[in-house]
Parts: sequence; structure tokens; C-alpha cells
Amino acid sequence: PETSGRDFRRWREATDAVRGFRDEPGYPAVRAGLVAAARAMLGPDAEIIDDPGGGIMASAAGRRLDQTLRTVAARALDQLGPEVETLWER
Repeated sequence: PETSGRDFRRWREATDAVRGFRDEPGYPAVRAGLVAAARAMLGPDAEIIDDPGGGIMASAAGRRLDQTLRTVAARALDQLGPEVETLWER
């Protein structure tokens, strides 16, 4: 499907808003969940690096996993598919 500039701007606004979540009281629990998921996928010795925008980057044995808040939000929006447009309807 073709994506318009307006759709991209909305996607960008949504993912940028998620980055503010790192300042919320619930963020440490979310970060712990991201770390646990990364270690489950890459192994217990995975190197975990905090992303300045929130979330983490993990790596082990030449593999990398992007669990930054922006990427996690983008994945969630992608999974919604065309229904995501309804988020901006009034």
C-alpha cells in the first residue's frame, strides 16, 4: 500500500511521543521486560546498552536486537496495519 507524507508524519509523531515514556514511573519495569526479552532471544550474556531515547540495544555473538522505544512503537503500529489510521480520526 502507498504511504502518504501525512501518514509518515503521523507515524513519526506517534513514535516520538513514545520516547517521552522513559520519564514515566513505569519505565523501569518496561526496561526490565525489554532486557529479559533480549536475553531470552540472544542469551544470558547479551550485552545491553541503554538507548538515549529510551529502551535498549542488545548484542551477542554477532547478532543485534533493537529494542529502543522508537522501534518497539513502530513495530506495534505496523502490526495494527490500516487500522492505525483510526487513531487519528475524530
